[in-house]
Amino acid sequence: MLAVYLVMEVVETVEAVEESNPMFATALRVVALIRRWFAKLILVSICFSSSHKVDAQHADSSAPEGNGSPQGEEAFERCLQSLAFQSNIPYRTDAAFDESNQKLLNRAQLGIDEGDFKQANKSLKKLEKRQLNDFERGLVYYLYGQMAIQEGDYEEALSQYQRISELNENNLPVAFEREVDASTLQLQIRTKSVEEIVNAALGWCQKNVTDKQAAKAFLVNLYGQLGRQDRVAALNAVVSSGEYLPLLKVLPVYPKYAQERGITGYCVVEYVVTATGGG
Repeated sequence: MLAVYLVMEVVETVEAVEESNPMFATALRVVALIRRWFAKLILVSICFSSSHKVDAQHADSSAPEGNGSPQGEEAFERCLQSLAFQSNIPYRTDAAFDESNQKLLNRAQLGIDEGDFKQANKSLKKLEKRQLNDFERGLVYYLYGQMAIQEGDYEEALSQYQRISELNENNLPVAFEREVDASTLQLQIRTKSVEEIVNAALGWCQKNVTDKQAAKAFLVNLYGQLGRQDRVAALNAVVSSGEYLPLLKVLPVYPKYAQERGITGYCVVEYVVTATGGG
């Protein structure tokens, strides 16, 4: 409930500033997306806990790929190495929306929120016929996935999320890719076997874009549910030595008067990043 409240708080703030400062409103929307992503990871852990009650003996015998095989051991070791160091994510192109495309995306989202799938599907079909950048196309697939989830077709939703993974990831915002990863994990927990879930989680852990602390917390919970205390101990022993990574980069707005006359200047900014990523 707290996570939902935090998202609603940001959305209300967005609506209040959207007319006066569109760029700041866009930044806040990404913040809302990030907070929703953290809330979704919490729900993923709860879903696994309630859906897969597995004792240690069953876990050892039923999940060869994820737990005991050479391939599983190698995947776990690669995951540990990945957790130990959060490598830098290469700078990604700032995504921009075509105004008419954004209107159709908003209309599709509204249709899904209101359960009007016919209207949502109509808007998405129109968008698919247009020239879209990778982020716009990724959002189209994401909304198709959200619609499929509401209709109870989880395999179709996973298929749509797979289409997103085939796009050029350098053109997708980090927050958006993480949202898709969390949604995919949530669906896999609903539809896949325990060993498939373990394999998917280990693959997610190794992705460059994955938040390593979130991955570590999720895997500790996962292996704890499976009774693999050896894996839990190995995960808890990992000490991250990674760097702080920006999730959002907002382009500066230059004063038009100064820009036209070639007037330049600079400022010195000091900030503190806390352990939780706040400032």
